[in-house]
Amino acid sequence: MTFTAVSDNPKVQVTAYSEYLILEFNNVNVGDVITITITAEDGKGGTVSVDWIITITPFEP
Repeated sequence: MTFTAVSDNPKVQVTAYSEYLILEFNNVNVGDVITITITAEDGKGGTVSVDWIITITPFEP
């Protein structure tokens, strides 16, 4: 199984591993909406993708 992940926003870098993702947010702003597309390929022609939509909100302790 091969996984890939892509962000539609250059402020967010994504690294995909077989068991987890690393998301690195750089200078994002409140209100930014980011779509992360994750794709899995089984090596036999099967492919599935899912979109994660992330909205940056203010931190409230």
